[in-house]
Amino acid sequence: MINRIEIRNIATFDDTEHVMENLGKLNFIFGANGSGKTTISKVLANPDDFPSCKITWNDNVQLPCKVYNTNFVQENFVSFGQMPGIFLLGKGDIDTQKTIEKLEKKYSDIIQKRNSLNTALYGEDGNGGKQAALNTLIVNAREKFWSLKQKYDGLYIKKGMEGFNASKEKFFHEVFSQYEANGNIEEALTLEQLNDRAKLVFDKELTEVDLLPAIVFDDLYELQHHEILAQKVVGKEDIDIGALINKLENSDWVKKGTEYIEASGGCCPFCQRPLSSEFKSQLEEYFDDVYQSNLNKINKLSEKYKNTTKNILQDITSLLDANSSWIDNEKLRLLYETLKSIFDDNTGKIASKFSNASVPVTLNSVDDVISQINAVIKDANDSITEHNRIVNNKKEEQTLLKKQIWYFIISEMTPYIKEHLVAKNELSLSIERLKKDLYICEQEKKQIEEILRKEHAKLTSVVPAMNAINDMLQKFGFSGFKLAIGTNEHSYKIIRDNGETVNDTLSEGEKNFITFLYFYALLDGSLESTGITGSQVIVIDDPVSSMDSDVMFIVSALINRLKWLIEEGQSSIKQLIIETHNLFFYKEVTPCLRGKNKKITRQWIVRKIDGKSTINAAKEDVVQSTYEMLWYEIRRAMNCPTQVEQVSLQNAMRRILEYYFKFLGNQKINQDIIGQIDSNNRILAHSLMALVNAGSHGTFDDLYCAPFSEDAIVKSLAVFRDIFYLTGHKAHYNMMMRITEEDENGEAQNAQP
Repeated sequence: MINRIEIRNIATFDDTEHVMENLGKLNFIFGANGSGKTTISKVLANPDDFPSCKITWNDNVQLPCKVYNTNFVQENFVSFGQMPGIFLLGKGDIDTQKTIEKLEKKYSDIIQKRNSLNTALYGEDGNGGKQAALNTLIVNAREKFWSLKQKYDGLYIKKGMEGFNASKEKFFHEVFSQYEANGNIEEALTLEQLNDRAKLVFDKELTEVDLLPAIVFDDLYELQHHEILAQKVVGKEDIDIGALINKLENSDWVKKGTEYIEASGGCCPFCQRPLSSEFKSQLEEYFDDVYQSNLNKINKLSEKYKNTTKNILQDITSLLDANSSWIDNEKLRLLYETLKSIFDDNTGKIASKFSNASVPVTLNSVDDVISQINAVIKDANDSITEHNRIVNNKKEEQTLLKKQIWYFIISEMTPYIKEHLVAKNELSLSIERLKKDLYICEQEKKQIEEILRKEHAKLTSVVPAMNAINDMLQKFGFSGFKLAIGTNEHSYKIIRDNGETVNDTLSEGEKNFITFLYFYALLDGSLESTGITGSQVIVIDDPVSSMDSDVMFIVSALINRLKWLIEEGQSSIKQLIIETHNLFFYKEVTPCLRGKNKKITRQWIVRKIDGKSTINAAKEDVVQSTYEMLWYEIRRAMNCPTQVEQVSLQNAMRRILEYYFKFLGNQKINQDIIGQIDSNNRILAHSLMALVNAGSHGTFDDLYCAPFSEDAIVKSLAVFRDIFYLTGHKAHYNMMMRITEEDENGEAQNAQP
C-alpha cells in the first residue's frame, strides 16, 4: 500500500512540502473543483512524470496503480467506435486451470518471499531494515569522526584540511579516502612539529630572512698559540755576567734592577756598592736588541689580543641585542659570559709575560666555547635556510605538509576507522545478499508471469467484461446503448439498438457513466490478453461529475461494494483512494468513517487559497448532514449549557423530534409518554411538544421565547433524552450523542460534540 504521498512544485501546489502520510486502506479526499484533487491523481497514475513529487510504499513494494480520472477517459475513449477490450478469465479445460492454480500458488509464495526480503532490507515502512541500520551506522560514524576532528580546530594544522572543515559529510568521506590512499610518509612528524610547520607554511605573509653573520675567530687562533708566549726571553749568554744570570734564572729580576741604576748615582740598586763601568757595559750588552725585540713582540701581542677579543665580544653582543627568534639567545648569552671570562684571564697572562719574559705562558683554550658558539649560530642559520627554502617552494611545501597532516590524523583515527569498516562490511554483505535474493525473486516472478500469461491467454476473452458492463447498463435502466465487439476481436464499440455506433450522441452523464462502468470492469481484468489481476491500488477522481441523482446512487453503491470487499479482505484491491467535490456523494461513500472500520479509513481536505493549493488531514467528518448538525447542537449544549443560544437549542430539539418521529418513523408522541416524565419537567415537555406540533412554519409566543436559565436548559435536555428513552429509541439517542455502553450512565458528561 501507499504509505506517504508528497506533492511539490506542480500545478497549483507550490514548492513547499504538501504531504499525505499514514494512509489507510480506505482514503477520501474532499475539495472543490479546481482545488488540486486531479493533480494528485495524475501523480499517482504516472509518478515518473513528476520528479518533484514522491510516493512511499509500505515494505518498499510498489503495486500497480489504476487511476480513474479525465486522463483515463481521454486515453481509452478517443473514439466510441474503437475502445480497448478488457480481458477476463473465462472457463477452459481442467488441465489448464490446474496448471494456473499451481502457478498462482507458486507466484503467491514468491511475492511473499519478496515482501519478506524487502522488509528485511528496507523495513515495513521503507525506513528500516538493514539499509536503515547501515544509514544509521554511517551517520553515527560521521558524528564520531567529526568530534575527533574538533581537537585540531584551534591549531594551525586546521589549515591543512581546507575544504573539509565546514562539512561533516565531506570530512567523513575524506577520512576514508585518505585511509585508502595515504602511503608511508618518509618523515612522520609529531603534532607539535606539524603545528609549528603549519604556522610557517600556511602563513600568507611569509618572506625570506637574512642569515645571521658568522663570528670570525681566525686571528684569535694565531694569537692564542703565538711562539713568544712559550719562549724564555733572556739576555746574551756568552758574556761573563750572562752565565751567572742564567744560572740563577733571575734575568727578569736583574732587568728590573737596571731600571734603578741611573737613579742610584752609580751604586748598585741592590747592595749600594759603587758599580764599575765594565759591569754596566756587561748589563747593557746582556739586555741587547734581541731581548728588547722580544719584549716588543710581547707588548704587540698583548695589544692585538685585546683588540681581537674586544671585536669578537662586540659581534656576539650585536647578535644578542638583535634578539632574533631564530637563535637560542639564552645559550649564546651564557657562552658570551664564559668567553669573556677566558679572554680576561688570558689578557692578564699576556701582561704577566711582559713583566716576566723569561717565564713561558700558556693561554686558556677557547676552542670548546668557540665551537659551541658556532654551533648555535649554525643551528639558527640552518633554520633560516630551511625557512627560506620553504618560502621559495611554498606550494610544494604546502602539498607535502597537507599529506603529512592527513597521515597523522589517519594514524590517530585508524582504530575507529577499522571498527567502522568491519561493521559496515558486515551490513553491506547482508544487504548485498538480500538484494541478490531479491533479484532472484524478481527473475522467478517474471518467469512465472510469462508462463501465466501464456496459460491465461488460453482462457481469457474480452466478451465476459463486455457482457458484465451491458448487464449493469440494463440493470440500471440504460437501454439506449450497449457495448459490442469492435473492429477486431479484442476491442469494443458503443452501439445503439439498431447496431449503429453512437459516435457523439451520448449525453455527458451517459459518457461519464459508461466510462466509469468500463473502469469498474477493468478492476477485475486487464487490457492485456493475460487477464492477470494481482494486488493493486485504485484511485477514483470525481466519478459523479455531470451525473443525475440516480446515477450518483448507482456509482455510490458500486464504490461501497468495493469498500466492503476491501474491508472483508475479499479483493485484489489493497487500497482505495476516492476524490470528490460532491457533498452528497461524499456522504454516500463515507459511512465507514463512523463504522467498525474507522481505523483503516483516512480523509483529507484539499483547498485552494489565493491560487495556491494545500492538503490537510481531517480528524472529524469532512461533511456533516443537517440532521447531524442538529445533534451537534444538542451535544454542545450538554457539555456547556451556559454558552447555548436559546432559540438555536429549541429549534434543534424541535427539528430532531419532528424529523425522526414524524417524517421517518410516522409516530406521534402522545400524552401518555409525557405523563411518564418527571413531574418537575412536564411543563417543559409540554412546551417542547407544542413547538413540534406547531411545525417549522408555526409562530413562537413570548412563553416559548422566554430566556432559558442554565437550570432550564439542563432540564430541557433531560426531557429531550427521556422522550427517546420512553419511546424505545434509546439506541438512536446514544448513537447520535456518541455515548457508548461503558459510559451510558454518564452521558451528559461523556457526550462528544
